[in-house]
Amino acid sequence: AAIPGAFAFAAPATTPPAGAADWAVVFTPQDLVDYAPATNQVRVTVLPGSEAGLFAQWSGGAAATPDLVRHYALGGAAPSGVGGAIPAASVSDNHLTLTAIVRTNDPGLAVFGEATTGWPGGSWSTNGITATDTLDQNGVTVGCVRRVFLLERGTNTSLFLRLRVTLAP
Repeated sequence: AAIPGAFAFAAPATTPPAGAADWAVVFTPQDLVDYAPATNQVRVTVLPGSEAGLFAQWSGGAAATPDLVRHYALGGAAPSGVGGAIPAASVSDNHLTLTAIVRTNDPGLAVFGEATTGWPGGSWSTNGITATDTLDQNGVTVGCVRRVFLLERGTNTSLFLRLRVTLAP
């Protein structure tokens, strides 16, 4: 506006849904003697604001299928799966290790290591697993880190290590 005043939504108690839509706005001038408030429609784009909204932005609004959540959480991939890195497993005399690029910028997302001694059908636990970010973060997508999940196996040759991903709605 060319004169001093303030813009506000015509229905300020309404929370618009995510997406683009036309909404009524009111311009109220400071000088109400010479000017009157004016209402008009404006195109407003509302971005999702919840933790699930981060996934929705990344996926372009696609449903959270197991495959898509895996691409979102692990590897730093685009929604198409392009650019992602598959977690790498290694076994030594004393350790089981999984190294993965893990998304860290979504508070609704959790990625953690789990281990069991009984496969199949054993109960999985996070006990004894450490997760450490590597010093080498070259090539890692923004919002992600390269992380090593490590389990000491000692003399137990019947251990299994996996990554578990959860995404809060």
